Amino acid sequence: MSSVSSHERRDDDVTTGCASKPTAIAIAVVEHEGRYLIGQRGPDVPLAGMWEFPGGKVHDGESPEQASVRECREETGLEIVVRSPLGRVTHEYEHGTVELFFFDCAPVDSTQAPREPFRWVVRGELSRHAFPEANRKIVERLARGEVGQTGAARQQGTARKPGPSGPGYPSGLGNADK
Repeated sequence: MSSVSSHERRDDDVTTGCASKPTAIAIAVVEHEGRYLIGQRGPDVPLAGMWEFPGGKVHDGESPEQASVRECREETGLEIVVRSPLGRVTHEYEHGTVELFFFDCAPVDSTQAPREPFRWVVRGELSRHAFPEANRKIVERLARGEVGQTGAARQQGTARKPGPSGPGYPSGLGNADK
C-alpha cells in the first residue's frame, strides 16, 4: 500500500525520525464469544476503504481507556467495558504519525446490534479484511487467538464462562457474519 511508510515501533522502541508529536488514538478491540467488532472506513477519510476497530482521538483530559469507551459508543452505539490493555503502537503514515492504544473490550449488552458500518466477524475472518498497517500485528495476534479474553483463557488452560443464552444465540451479536 503506497500510503504507508515502514516506521513502526512498540512501547520499548525509541522513536526516531518522527518530525511531530504523534496523535493519540484509542482503539476498542471489542470481542464477544470469538467475534470481533469491525467497520469499514468511508471513502473521504485517510485510509479509505480499510477495516478498523472502533476508536478515535484521545481528547484533552481523558485517558486512552476512557476514549476507547467514548469512541465506541459514538461510532457504534454500543456500550462497552474495558477488560485490559492490549498494547501500544506508534506508526508513521503519509498523513501523520499516530500512537495507537489498543484495549481488549466486551459489549455490555451482547444482544444489541452495532450501527453501520460496524459488524461482527469471527476471529478467523479478521485476516481476510484489509486493516491499516499499524493494526497488522494486533490483527495477526487476534486471528491466532494469542491475545484478548479468549486467548488469555486458552493460554491459562481455563474455559471462558459462557455468555447469556436465548433466541439469537450463540452469536447474539446483531449483524454478525456467519
